[in-house]
Amino acid sequence: MNAQPKPRLSAMLGQVATIAKVSTSSLGLKRFDKQASLESDRAHNAQAGTGRTFASRMAGCEHRCKEVSDLGKLAQNKLKEMTTAWGENQRLLSNGMMNDWLQEYMPIKKQYDEKVAQLVADAPQLIATAHANKGTYNVEPPTEEEIRDAYSLEYSMSQIPDTDTFSARGVTKEVEAEMRRQFERSIEAAYSTAVNDALTRVAEPLQHLVDRITTFDKVEDEKARGVVSSSARLYETTITHVQDIAKVFRSFNLDNNPLMTSIADKLDAFEGIDIEDIKTSESLRKDLTKRADAILEDLKDLI
Repeated sequence: MNAQPKPRLSAMLGQVATIAKVSTSSLGLKRFDKQASLESDRAHNAQAGTGRTFASRMAGCEHRCKEVSDLGKLAQNKLKEMTTAWGENQRLLSNGMMNDWLQEYMPIKKQYDEKVAQLVADAPQLIATAHANKGTYNVEPPTEEEIRDAYSLEYSMSQIPDTDTFSARGVTKEVEAEMRRQFERSIEAAYSTAVNDALTRVAEPLQHLVDRITTFDKVEDEKARGVVSSSARLYETTITHVQDIAKVFRSFNLDNNPLMTSIADKLDAFEGIDIEDIKTSESLRKDLTKRADAILEDLKDLI
């Protein structure tokens, strides 16, 4: 009986996920001041070129620019939280997470556009303030046009190509088939990276939880014996970081990998747990540590 051909990963992924990217740009705030650098070297009795002095082009107004650029970074981080790595500066987004992602992105985008519009409207005043504040530094504040054109925040997505549909002109059928195989291998490699990214990201907060609880229990034991040699605190993020990755981890399992399904099921046990309950219940701490260790044991040879 002939074995069934292995399903093409590119075709499967193209049906359940997209390649997503958030691109953002901002105004460059720092400029190298050669003259100030030379003066600083002389003041420190140093060889010319030893120090490098940079000055702000928006002296006194940097916070206005940072408000905008921080929103761009927030959008990128939100996408990262809900996706896995896919090539350079791209993310693999499950179709099942698309609506959740857009609900996160659209308010950020709206706020970003509003702040950019206000920044552009205030540009003349901000530039005048920067001129007044820069002193004798040899840097020029940006122009109104530069400020207007500096900022952008865009979300884009592209389909994962089905390698079976690839065709090339000017090559033999054999070469075309080999090109398809190579493209399929590149998609398989990219997906392997995406899976490894997912496993690494779930391992990190679990290991942190184990480490923090272990330290906390050690200090609590010392206190019970009347020995106070150190202190330990359990912060809310100790459990919320695990819960955050648990919310999205199942969506990373695009090919129904049994191990990832098992891990997602085990992560369900961390839902609804409050940090105060962890602090007051030794039995709960032991249970969480045991569950986290079990997942980490599953992962130890994979990441």
